Amino acid sequence: LGAERSLNVPVQTIAGQLLALLALPVGSGMLVARLKPDFAKRFEPKAARISTILFVIIVIMAAVKSWDIIRDNFATLAPFALTLNVTMLLIGFVAAWAVRLSRQQSVTLGIESAMQNAALAMVVASTVLKDETMVIPGAIYGLMMYVGGLAFSLVMRRFIAAAPATA
Repeated sequence: LGAERSLNVPVQTIAGQLLALLALPVGSGMLVARLKPDFAKRFEPKAARISTILFVIIVIMAAVKSWDIIRDNFATLAPFALTLNVTMLLIGFVAAWAVRLSRQQSVTLGIESAMQNAALAMVVASTVLKDETMVIPGAIYGLMMYVGGLAFSLVMRRFIAAAPATA
């Protein structure tokens, strides 16, 4: 924002928030999948919808709260958010493909790699920077992420031949 300032970086607070937002839900899902695989398969579509709805609510709340700032800066921030999104989709996909995961697993890893950035950006902006204005790039990225993720999924479905799933 064109201003200099020193920052106190509360590493433990950031780690705790990221643990709560990212690691606990994923770890819980992995544990349930290991202990109760039938239940996990039945609940997975619901869990995906719930997590998507919660994330969309958070992004919408950030957008509504700062609509004027988003409107004024969207044209500047959107190309960067889209570039970061596509880059992370590709890095996640290529990394998974390189270790010979299935196409489905590779696409999933690409999407997950891209999705983590929005949550991380919003946590850092609200915790480290303590500046609601700086949450806006993360919110814009969050909105762009769904467009990029959907396009990526469709491209991968159409142009990459399905590989058999590995155990």
